[in-house]
Amino acid sequence: MSEIRMSKAEFIGLMAMMFAMTAFSIDAMLPALPQIGEELSPEKEVSLTISESAGKKMTYTVAVVDDGLLDLTNFKTPNPWNTFYAKEALGIKTWDMYKYVIGAFSGEMAG
Repeated sequence: MSEIRMSKAEFIGLMAMMFAMTAFSIDAMLPALPQIGEELSPEKEVSLTISESAGKKMTYTVAVVDDGLLDLTNFKTPNPWNTFYAKEALGIKTWDMYKYVIGAFSGEMAG
């Protein structure tokens, strides 16, 4: 078993660099309430109103697709909830510049 010895300044520096991560999930789906006409025509303007059932301010992305084209290829529309909230690996890189800070550990400029 080995022992690690460090000064108080080194210990404080290491504590400043520590961070933690945790996974969380989003379980509540807020239903959107679109208001649009029964039929859309090519090259015609469309008025669309979307709101959330409790009246909260939201940001929406709207895609209009011709069902006939999708039927030709037997395309099944994916569930956006499963796509946008799927688990994926953490994709971050971390680094620090503490060794370049004057007096961070020893009172002298390192590097």
